[in-house]
Amino acid sequence: MEVSNDSEKKARERRIKKEKSRLYRILCVKKSDAPPKLKAAEGLIDNVAFMLIHMQDLQDEINAKGCTEPYQNGENQRGIKKSAAFDAYTSTIKNYMTAIKQLADLAPDGTNTDELDAFLKS
Repeated sequence: MEVSNDSEKKARERRIKKEKSRLYRILCVKKSDAPPKLKAAEGLIDNVAFMLIHMQDLQDEINAKGCTEPYQNGENQRGIKKSAAFDAYTSTIKNYMTAIKQLADLAPDGTNTDELDAFLKS
């Protein structure tokens, strides 16, 4: 099972790296040629890519298992609650949208605004 976790981890890291590259392309810069304000925001770009990939994984889990899960507190207290994956997704998407807005504000002049606007609206 450890091999599976390692392969899943490596696959996730590849997806994050691919997303970082996509973000730099949207911002119309190569990572090495990024203007100073984007170089300073490298951590923000890393986190945006990380959040997107993890949100995709959370979406898959929510689609497979649903937004709710049963709970039992004690012998007679039972019910249905929001799933942990749904809570994590909701929290992450709020942070993601804030970070995307910050990236859009840092985008250099001449950025492909059509693609960036479409990305923000999706």
